[in-house]
Amino acid sequence: MTSPRRHRWWPSLPALLAVVALAAIDPAGAASGTESDPAVDRTPGRLVIDTVDETGGTTAHGGALEITDLTALVGDTPVAGAGLASLTAATGPFVLCHDASIPGAVVADAIDALDGWAAALDVQGPAIHVQLYWTPLSSASALGAAGPVGFITGPRLPRSDTRYPMALANELLGSDLNGVGCGAAAEIAVYLNSTAGGDGSLWSIGTDTPANDRVDLSMVMMHEVGHGLGVVASASDVGGTMRWPVDGGAPYVFDRSIAVCSTESSAGCTGSLTTLTPSDTADVESGRIWFGAVGAHRLELYAPSIWNAGSSLSHLDESRYPRNSRHGLMTPFLQRGEVFTRVDSALEAVMQSLGWRLQTAPPPPSGVTATRGNGSVTVAFTAPALSTGSPTSAVRVRLWSQGVLVSQADTVASSVTLPGLVNGRRVDVDVRSVNSGGESVSGAVGVSAIPLELPPFATAESAARALWSDVVGVVASDAEVAPMAARLRAGSTVASEASALASDPRVTRRLQVIRLYLGFFERDPDPVGLTYWFDVVRRGVALDVVASSFAIAAEFDTTRSVTNGAFLDAAYRRILGRDPDPDGHRYWVAQLDRGLDRGQVLILFAESAEHVAATQAHADSILLGFSMLGRWPTPTEFAELETMAAAAGRPALAASLATHPEFLARHEVR
Repeated sequence: MTSPRRHRWWPSLPALLAVVALAAIDPAGAASGTESDPAVDRTPGRLVIDTVDETGGTTAHGGALEITDLTALVGDTPVAGAGLASLTAATGPFVLCHDASIPGAVVADAIDALDGWAAALDVQGPAIHVQLYWTPLSSASALGAAGPVGFITGPRLPRSDTRYPMALANELLGSDLNGVGCGAAAEIAVYLNSTAGGDGSLWSIGTDTPANDRVDLSMVMMHEVGHGLGVVASASDVGGTMRWPVDGGAPYVFDRSIAVCSTESSAGCTGSLTTLTPSDTADVESGRIWFGAVGAHRLELYAPSIWNAGSSLSHLDESRYPRNSRHGLMTPFLQRGEVFTRVDSALEAVMQSLGWRLQTAPPPPSGVTATRGNGSVTVAFTAPALSTGSPTSAVRVRLWSQGVLVSQADTVASSVTLPGLVNGRRVDVDVRSVNSGGESVSGAVGVSAIPLELPPFATAESAARALWSDVVGVVASDAEVAPMAARLRAGSTVASEASALASDPRVTRRLQVIRLYLGFFERDPDPVGLTYWFDVVRRGVALDVVASSFAIAAEFDTTRSVTNGAFLDAAYRRILGRDPDPDGHRYWVAQLDRGLDRGQVLILFAESAEHVAATQAHADSILLGFSMLGRWPTPTEFAELETMAAAAGRPALAASLATHPEFLARHEVR
């Protein structure tokens, strides 16, 4: 099912736009009774024309015209189809009337538009005949005009003293009050400008994707039919005097829901709605006019401070519902390249307020799940069983990312995989049942997924960068990342790559800092201090500078004022955990007496084979446990990590931590 989009364009060139307020073909002229129901009164429709000045873009107010005088719209050009035998094409409850001179592609787009309305409305009464005229209009930049061919009032209609558009009156009363057929017996008249753009080049015909410099004909047709079905107000400016209704008769049914909002915000009408009496013309140019549709829908109407004939009140507000917004089908201005493919929920609420029945949309799918993949998401669901309405024809799955539709598919299966997604970028899942009545609400509220190449990492590159950062403590260059990412794509594991990185020389520098802590202060480092000194050596500061800072720290101050011999005694006991041997003691005292810095001595002690061997498992556990878990391990975890490190070595410890749930959780894309 395809269906069109919306109404007119607001071009870079100023344009004339014929917008329907009312259109009518009534050879009989004035109000009259009908043979099928003498109790009803018929009022002829009228046509209101908008123009936009060709030189400056200022609005020129068109007048209200009886349809019997089309000169202002079509000049002296005969209207194509007038007085000719009509060919018809049916689509659901609609019958498109047209003559043989209209190009087939134009007819196809018009039928496409009627398909959209057939999918939205549950029409149970007489067929709705739409007479299509494809004819030059009075300006090359006019798009079209349309509306009900007449209005009906009568005691059997839902609201007294109210005029209903002909198609809706027929539906509500269950009889064809204006006769069956095309031309004068049609319920809706649509005029489309065959020379839009000067030679018809303004139109985009026969495609669902119009070029950015073209206007989609199917969408314009859909908009115009909306007016013919009743989206039209009866007010007008006549000679500078506002009249509502313009002819002093009963208001249109659309008028009955026009109201003023007490409080407006970007969220909509947040205050109370006060329904206007049609004779009250003071507020219709206030800019605060709303349509109080059924349900929770409050829709702002186009009500500029200067009356715009044919556009004011008979459209939704352009600023509130801008280009390509989901409620933009019935706004007054269409921009080139703009597309609508269905009657949206807001317009459905308007139609229901007028008195139209809507097609019964299906219930939503249930049990929706989304499973991430490499550049894809698989969505599974259970389609609904229907007790009423049309059968579900498909389940429509849409994926949105940051408010943009990134993938869509219709399926009759219980799951579908949507490929071509960006790994690491979250997509929100929208799953709806579809039938001839439209779409259900979403059955996937709150369901989302993130496609991942190498879970929990978005890509092999992001996994490589995380390992370089955690294990080595550096921001890896592209040259370092690329070969690891290639290995991961070729089948290597995160654990094996972590194991290999554990032998990097930069890991050794971080371990030296830990051994200085263990030697100088006879305790494990604290997380804050360790993070600081890791960053210092990462920036290239020499280890002896770090050791000198440790040697003058308050925690090490007990050795500052003692003799070199006493200092060495303390260094042996703190770092190596034993008393010095005589030869070693004499050697190091001599070195200190010759001017060797005490910090250098402490580095040599801390990096001695004796101290490295004694502290290796403990230092490895501190380094890798802290770096890869992203927190300080508990005493129990330290004991477990140290046991593993002592038994299997640093690479095995790194490999084990790379599969730890907390390591994976730290790097999971959220």
